[in-house]
Amino acid sequence: MISPSVAGFTAGPPGFGTVEVDASGDRAVIAWNSYVLRGPDGTAYAVRGSIGNAGPGCNPDLAHEHLSQGFPNGTSQDLGIDGSVTASKDASGFWTITETIGAATPSPPTSSPPGPKPSCPDYYVIDSRGSGEAAGATSPPGFQFFEVFQQLKSPKAVKVIANTYPAKGNFSLLGAALHTGGSYYSSVVQGKDWLSNEIATIGARCPSAKMILTGYSQGAQVTADVYQNGSTSHVLAVVLFGDPYFNSRDSRVDRGNFRVGPKGGLGSRPKFNGGHVLSYCHANDPVCQFGSNPIALFTNHSNYDKLNEPAQAAQAVASWG
Repeated sequence: MISPSVAGFTAGPPGFGTVEVDASGDRAVIAWNSYVLRGPDGTAYAVRGSIGNAGPGCNPDLAHEHLSQGFPNGTSQDLGIDGSVTASKDASGFWTITETIGAATPSPPTSSPPGPKPSCPDYYVIDSRGSGEAAGATSPPGFQFFEVFQQLKSPKAVKVIANTYPAKGNFSLLGAALHTGGSYYSSVVQGKDWLSNEIATIGARCPSAKMILTGYSQGAQVTADVYQNGSTSHVLAVVLFGDPYFNSRDSRVDRGNFRVGPKGGLGSRPKFNGGHVLSYCHANDPVCQFGSNPIALFTNHSNYDKLNEPAQAAQAVASWG
């Protein structure tokens, strides 16, 4: 019988297991049943063996042991710790059996599997509504864009998100133009902060997803400002309707029956440098064509979806990626 010796462990009751050696010539055939080792904390581990051979000219790893933990119900857990037994014979014909077991440390408890990865669609349409439109709603042009774009791709591939900013409707033109206060300007600032953060959040959580930014009226100002301020990562396209800072001389992006010359109701933004951008404006829309009759707010500013321009934009964006 061979008593195993492993650092930090003690052998179990004598006679529990034996190692039998049948030496013949220069080879040793070794077989054993099992024996118990107890760890420093008293936990019992069973070493279960197999049959092999060793000696001069033979593979020294004649056999592998597996350290396993026994449980009261008779089952055991293989800890995956291998050992080996080797044999050598001296000049007098005596065999020396050497047993080695790997570091006998119980495997750590299995950690909980990671939570499910976030479900990411292929496309996000992020819409910023116009002044006075209901909180949580998608603007009429933004919703038509989403519906058509979703039909062109697939229902599960596209998700729409509405900007949660206040979209205050009663604004001071002077305060908005000078960026010095008033409910409109404060609303725009909140809208831009939210949109910038949302773009960054989605980009980090769903890096393979593409974003389309849509904005109507005040929401067009919010969207265009954020994009021109550098929030362009993962953004496939920008689609604007009735931008208060519409630039009628930015021919690469301008769409609609606008008149060249008039600025937007609050000024004229710099031209867009690159990227897929579409900016729609109607002649006599007082929001994007300064000097137009204000009564047209109820006609030329509110009919972008009625003219199916968001649907046209969706077809163009779908062809871009």
